[in-house]
Amino acid sequence: MNIQEIYRPILTHFRRQRLKLFYSYFNQLSESTRLLDIGGGLFFWNLAKTQGFKLPQVTIVNIYPNRDELPENFTWVVADGKKLPFDDESFDIAFCNSVIEHVGDWEAQNIFAQEIKRIAPNYFVQTPSQSFPIEPHLLAPFIHWLPKDTQRPLLRNFTGWGIITRPTREECEQMLQELKLLTRSEMSELFPDSKIEVEKSWGLEKSLIAIKKSQ
Repeated sequence: MNIQEIYRPILTHFRRQRLKLFYSYFNQLSESTRLLDIGGGLFFWNLAKTQGFKLPQVTIVNIYPNRDELPENFTWVVADGKKLPFDDESFDIAFCNSVIEHVGDWEAQNIFAQEIKRIAPNYFVQTPSQSFPIEPHLLAPFIHWLPKDTQRPLLRNFTGWGIITRPTREECEQMLQELKLLTRSEMSELFPDSKIEVEKSWGLEKSLIAIKKSQ
């Protein structure tokens, strides 16, 4: 079984909820709205279309090249989210879904957040909460609460990700270096001018969403 087959139903469920929240805040969004999706892809916006939401002019920035045919109002740019190749406020809205936890350590996350705030006066930034007991990338309970050195020998044989994908030692190390889940206070520190929305599952804090909408 591919790990994406496990993720897909879960992703679809929560992203439908996230779509409603996003469009409730940005209800004046139109086809002329310039939106930068940092680290994203077509999945979220294809889902938006099936739900009957208006699509803006979407520019997707990703470190990987696109392999799909892009709709007419989409542009794909290969770039690093920590150094976006755009002028200040080139976009109306910056959108980022489940990416900031992948950019590295706290310093890297600060740089990433500064770029989001630089590029647009409005933003919507979601990330899994560090306080949720199940680590969503590794599919394992409590492991993200352990020190990195303690996590290292557990990744391959004691997490859902490790058992399903059978990563190499190098891939395990890359995952360790890449991932840093954030707390609510850390999100508030990164995005001090935002409202932090909490997405819950089983009554627990599953995700955090920093939202800024300019008046």
